[in-house]
Amino acid sequence: MMQIIKKIGDGIDRVSLIISGTAVGVASAIVIIQIFLRYFFGNALSWADELSRYCMVYATYIALPCVYRRKTLTGITIFVEKIPLKIRKYIELLALALSIFFLSITIFFGTKQLLSPSVLRQITPALKIPMYIPYFSVPLGATLLLYFILEDVLHIFNRKEGSDTI
Repeated sequence: MMQIIKKIGDGIDRVSLIISGTAVGVASAIVIIQIFLRYFFGNALSWADELSRYCMVYATYIALPCVYRRKTLTGITIFVEKIPLKIRKYIELLALALSIFFLSITIFFGTKQLLSPSVLRQITPALKIPMYIPYFSVPLGATLLLYFILEDVLHIFNRKEGSDTI
């Protein structure tokens, strides 16, 4: 069972990295082109700021689960490292439970906002795309992060005593 969950997680991770890397690349290229056009031609693309902003929002929400999974998020672990391993397991589970709670609220209200009639009827000012496309980044990123947190919870329950890594 854990093998299947890990393989699914690996696939999500790989696709998320490609999407977020592409989004950062597109945003960077657009900003450079925009600067060039403004500086040399005194004219700018009307949609460039909006697209680069949405690309960075998606890059952030899509990359966050990957960063979490690699355990490269900034954290203060000085206190946790001093706690005995048997107690540490329960503190890790409490922290993950709080994260699950927060992400569930984020997914619920993010989806509620995404599906609200005002968002569904709106289009973005410059790109003229449906506003639900930018709004979708919040529940999508939170759902991906929730998957990886649940993966960690399962790993904690399946790890051997004396092991201190998630």
